[in-house]
Amino acid sequence: MLYLLPFLLVGILLTGCQVIGARNPIHSVFWLVITFIQTALILVLLGLDFIAFMTIIVYVGAIAILFLFVILMLQLTTHYQESWWVYGPSLLFISSLLFSGGYIAHIPYGGTLNFNLIQPLAVAPSSNVVTLGSFFYQQYSLIFVGVAMILLVAMVGAMALSKVTSSPWLRQQSLFNQAQRQCS
Repeated sequence: MLYLLPFLLVGILLTGCQVIGARNPIHSVFWLVITFIQTALILVLLGLDFIAFMTIIVYVGAIAILFLFVILMLQLTTHYQESWWVYGPSLLFISSLLFSGGYIAHIPYGGTLNFNLIQPLAVAPSSNVVTLGSFFYQQYSLIFVGVAMILLVAMVGAMALSKVTSSPWLRQQSLFNQAQRQCS
């Protein structure tokens, strides 16, 4: 089953480029969902079933759908007509730096990828759920709470962006006038 790993990795790179390069934000969210699904498939291939299912539930089921709702509520009507020549050279430069950095990192090991040199992390024999629970709620509890606060700020920001303050077709009533009205 590990023979599928290179295909999924290349697929993640291609769909990640589509997330960045898509002109329509809704298409960008679609490619983001495909990227998350491919990531979950890699986690299943590596034997991390629980983390893969939680990736699908959290990222695809919550965050990507939240992005989609925010995009639909913002009613984006502008079209960006940027040319490849604007961002292309910087994209090629950064990708060549990343590629050369990855190649230089393997020179001390003979320039080849040898997975036998990677030592597995010594973890007590338990299930994925118990290990994740001990990491999240004991060792990394402050980071876990910090991530929750960042997601809370993002949610409040999405609600603030979708709030319409004034528009010509929005009908508003005065609460003071309504409270002062006499019942007949």
